[in-house]
Amino acid sequence: MIDYWIEKYDPKCRLYTLLIVLTEVYKIISACGLVIFVPQKCHGTQRCQRYGKVQLCSIYTNINPVCLKPYNLTVLILNIITALSFAVVYVVEIKREQFIVKHFFKDEKLTENNLIVYTTQYQDLFTKLKHYNQIYFTCYQIMLVIYIFNSICSLILFSLVYYNFTTISVFLSSILLCSNKIFQGYSVAKKSLNENIPISYFNREYVSFNCIEKETNDDYDGEKTPPRKSFDIGPFVSIKKVLRTTSMPEIT
Repeated sequence: MIDYWIEKYDPKCRLYTLLIVLTEVYKIISACGLVIFVPQKCHGTQRCQRYGKVQLCSIYTNINPVCLKPYNLTVLILNIITALSFAVVYVVEIKREQFIVKHFFKDEKLTENNLIVYTTQYQDLFTKLKHYNQIYFTCYQIMLVIYIFNSICSLILFSLVYYNFTTISVFLSSILLCSNKIFQGYSVAKKSLNENIPISYFNREYVSFNCIEKETNDDYDGEKTPPRKSFDIGPFVSIKKVLRTTSMPEIT
């Protein structure tokens, strides 16, 4: 009888994923809280000005409804909505990643399109994968629209409350912080949906899993998949190292 050893939670992987999440949280706060963090000129109500002189707004002033004009308050609310859209995407992204890691693994000896040989045998699994990919892509589409709209509205606001060159520099740097994440994530979501494949986002190099996990093989009806050895290919994907003994069919 063949023994299978599954390392489900590698401490190094947990640490790596935690660092990614913390970095992304910082980016989101900076990129979404534009009204809060971008230097701007105070010209709100008299209660928020000293001797009627133009001054640099404090963070407290930027979030205090008493000190904000209607348009400033509207953009602040839009900033919060944008941050919430990011949070929704991350929840969907993590749940999808958990599904992928549970049912698939990456074998560097096989081609990326190796999963095609299992589409008939595991129809229910690939239907669920398509469902996850569809939700993932839809969330990115909605978030992208909200993010662009938020950036345009914020830019209009800062043109009215321009303080000095730091207003523009901080605004641009904040926008660029999340732009890379958005467009890379969007491309992953789009390709995953179009080809119905399990591409991982949480990796330095995006990973397309190309094999079915043994646990999934046992859970779904059909012919048992011949086992083979899987290799550690990266800090996140190494969350599972599954020992196999024989080879699986490969598309040539």
